[in-house]
This record gives sequence, structure tokens and C-alpha cells, in this order.
Amino acid sequence: MKSGSITVKDLAGWLFDSIKNKLLTLPDNVIVFPSHGAGSACGKNIGKGHNCDIGTQKKNNYALQPMQKDDFIAIVTHDLPKPPGYFFYDAGLNRNGYADLEDVSLKNYKPINGE
Repeated sequence: MKSGSITVKDLAGWLFDSIKNKLLTLPDNVIVFPSHGAGSACGKNIGKGHNCDIGTQKKNNYALQPMQKDDFIAIVTHDLPKPPGYFFYDAGLNRNGYADLEDVSLKNYKPINGE
């Protein structure tokens, strides 16, 4: 699966980096709220709760266990369903970051001038 220059392996690698450099550095008592629920491709093997402490996730979540990046990529990309057509486009937008909300508002919200 590929669109443009972003592949599912690229996405899985970015996820690995984010987990290693962000999530695993958090203290165990920090509460996390998953953005993808159980049953979704992005929530592969995720628990059913709406939140959990990171310490529990470090113990029980397969994706947070110590492993090499290549092994992680193989595990998280195994048996994935085909993503929707917009997925890679949106992933590229997300990777590039966001404009400040105030800038977007100033650029896009124009008063109706009555014409």
C-alpha cells in the first residue's frame, strides 16, 4: 500500500519513534486517552476503556514492549485492512503540522458585505 511517497511502513516507523520518544518517556501515573478505539486499524489490539494510565499500557500493550524498529513495523503492519483513499493524503498533512487557528480564522472567515 502506497500513495505518493508515504508508505504504511513509513507510518509505522513514525509511530515507533513517537512511542519511543514521547509515550515511553512519560511517568507511569500519566493518564492517556487513545484517539482510536478498539476495533479500528489504528487501535489494533487496544483495550476497551476510554483512558488508562501509561504505566498499565507499558506493562500490557504489545506496541509498548521493548523491540527493534523493524520488528515493530512488521507487527503493526501485519494483516492491516486496506486504508481509505484519503488516508495517506491526510497522514502527509498531519506530518507537515498545522496552521495556527487564529491565522486560519483571519484568512478564511470574511464578513458578509451585503452584496
